[in-house]
Amino acid sequence: MMWLLLFTLTALLVLLPMLPAWLEWRWPSDVVPLHIDTLDALDPAYLARSFAEQLAGALAHGRNRLGRSRLAAVPSLGSWLLTKTEQREGASRTVWHCSGDLRLPPDADLLAEVAATGDLHTAAGRIYRALWAGRTLRLAPHTTVLRWAHADRVDVPRHCRLAGRISAERLLTVSSGVSFSLLHAPVVQFGQVADSRQAPPSPGQRGTPLRRSLGLPPEVAWDAVAGRGTCAHTLRVGPARAWRGDLVGQADLLLGRGCVVRGSLKANGMLQADDGCRIIGNLVATGRIELGAHCVVLGAVVSETAVEIGPGCVVGAIGAPATVTAPRIVVAAGVVVHGTLWAGEQGSTLADPAQPAALHGQSDAADDDDGNPQQVWA
Repeated sequence: MMWLLLFTLTALLVLLPMLPAWLEWRWPSDVVPLHIDTLDALDPAYLARSFAEQLAGALAHGRNRLGRSRLAAVPSLGSWLLTKTEQREGASRTVWHCSGDLRLPPDADLLAEVAATGDLHTAAGRIYRALWAGRTLRLAPHTTVLRWAHADRVDVPRHCRLAGRISAERLLTVSSGVSFSLLHAPVVQFGQVADSRQAPPSPGQRGTPLRRSLGLPPEVAWDAVAGRGTCAHTLRVGPARAWRGDLVGQADLLLGRGCVVRGSLKANGMLQADDGCRIIGNLVATGRIELGAHCVVLGAVVSETAVEIGPGCVVGAIGAPATVTAPRIVVAAGVVVHGTLWAGEQGSTLADPAQPAALHGQSDAADDDDGNPQQVWA
């Protein structure tokens, strides 16, 4: 009998934690799928626009609360009517709004939304939940934004931490030493942009179609009907080559300096474009994507690992926005992105525009001892 009792107790210890899961499987109670707001998913500025609409409605009806938060106007003289608790804690959870320009106090974190119809200036080293400005939003150094910020123009100086969505109707400038999660604007400019940066290739520019007569190695299969080439091994493209057609590599794909591609590139590994490459298409890779200096990409840049953008690069174009997305994104100075940068884990900007530390130097398409390119095609 003792062994039977021990067996029963052991079975109870093993099976009892599984009972709730079995009951849910046998008689499901949560049969409604999770709600996904498609507008929120497709529009990076959705939270900001939704807040602006709610604020306008609350003010029109004379309410003194917005959701669960107290709603208060900043007096015209700019004095902040903080409660004794807010003064003691150095933080306010009131939703503040102002008609005109607004400069935030230097001695308080604002952990609810703040709105100004004119320009909005933050204080250095403070933490903010969400910021909305009708004209220009100027963050001070070492500012932290937890959820979102939006304005016609947003200026981000050095050493800010942007944990939420930062969006602008017209222009978003980002300095060095900034960490970010999501940036979105028609023009996202990183540091100073040289006037002499390369212009995107015109839609009418054409390269040379890929053909076996151009030296396509036997391991690369070219489908003339689909306009696509495939390779089962690491592929190194020589410098200054131009072609039309998509290219799919089952391993690393490395482009030499100054290549022009009218088509998309996909690599089941690392995808690297050396300085001055131009791609009129998308870049997709399971490994790291590296863009050398002054590359131009008219399409999305998507990696399952990381994206590293060298100085002077341009991604997307006015009227043709693009998306850069990866778990990690590193951006050098002088880069312009038209559209969205979305880092799943960590986005950052480099401090040294001349030699980005996170980029890995020259292209791996190195020459051999005789000065001849290794495994180069087309």
